[in-house]
Parts: sequence; structure tokens; C-alpha cells
Amino acid sequence: MGVNVSTDGTCPGFVAVTSGDLNLGPLQNNGGPTETQALIPPSAAIDIVTDCTFINGPCT
Repeated sequence: MGVNVSTDGTCPGFVAVTSGDLNLGPLQNNGGPTETQALIPPSAAIDIVTDCTFINGPCT
């Protein structure tokens, strides 16, 4: 489960941030079938979700 971020705020349902705030690592194998870009502290996307709930209770 994740959150989508946008650098220009034109995508409904996305959280808008500036591209300089994302601090992304290189596209690489971070585990799983698809290459991804890891979030490197202090990325604005780390802890961007404040609260969420699954059917079985709150997320941690």
C-alpha cells in the first residue's frame, strides 16, 4: 500500500511536493520484481501518510 506523489499538483489524489524534496535514489533492484527508486532521508515522501486503516485495524 502506498501513496502517489506529484511534482506539479495537477494529478487528483496525489500529494504535491517539489521535485527537489523527493531525494530519490537511482533506479535499481530494491527487492521485488520491479526496479524502484528508494527514498533517501530527508525525502519529503518519507512518512507522508499520516493515518491509514486496514480492515483488520490501523497501519503501523
